[in-house]
Amino acid sequence: MDDPALIASLFTFTLATTTTPGPNNLLLMSSGALFGWRATLPHLVGVQIGFAFVCASAVFGIGAVIESWPWLLGIVRLTGAVWLSWMAFRYMRAGLTSARNEESSVEPCGPGDALGSSQAAPLSRPLRLHEAVLFQWINPKVILISISSASAFVDLSERVAERAFLICGAYLSSGILASSIWLMLGSTLNRLMSSGRSAVALQCAMALLLFATACYIAFD
Repeated sequence: MDDPALIASLFTFTLATTTTPGPNNLLLMSSGALFGWRATLPHLVGVQIGFAFVCASAVFGIGAVIESWPWLLGIVRLTGAVWLSWMAFRYMRAGLTSARNEESSVEPCGPGDALGSSQAAPLSRPLRLHEAVLFQWINPKVILISISSASAFVDLSERVAERAFLICGAYLSSGILASSIWLMLGSTLNRLMSSGRSAVALQCAMALLLFATACYIAFD
């Protein structure tokens, strides 16, 4: 704990792993693009809480369990891919429904109405806080980097609880920053493409992006 170089290395590692594209960041960007930043805030908070729980579990020994039974990671990958595919399907269905409604509607949509319309609302919505927390347990990237950091920074402290506190604290600070950047990127898309056909195209594009992520997780 007294080694500044090791602590700096920890923060560099956590910042690098949380800012790169992955299921969490792409989901946050998609949600920000489709529903706006305010509606996505519970999702962002849930990501940080769930990440902290997974990371703490890795420090306390869950990594050893997965190393003993590596097939568990395969189940995590498959479950995460199926869940992302389901989210992609919901986004695509909502986008196509919005397109049909727009073609049949005689009233033009006002700015910001297309993505948040009552017609599309039952078909897609942002993740709730508890859903984002639970998703971390089937997010292979979160599990892998938690195990990696738990083993790479074992010299931070001889006390496991103190080590877990330091690693989770580093991930929370880096994760909040990284998640906010991706969310604001999506929110910017929301402002630029919030009505008419551009909104429908955005919703379908986010669906395809999530499906591509699911395929990458499943077959990587």
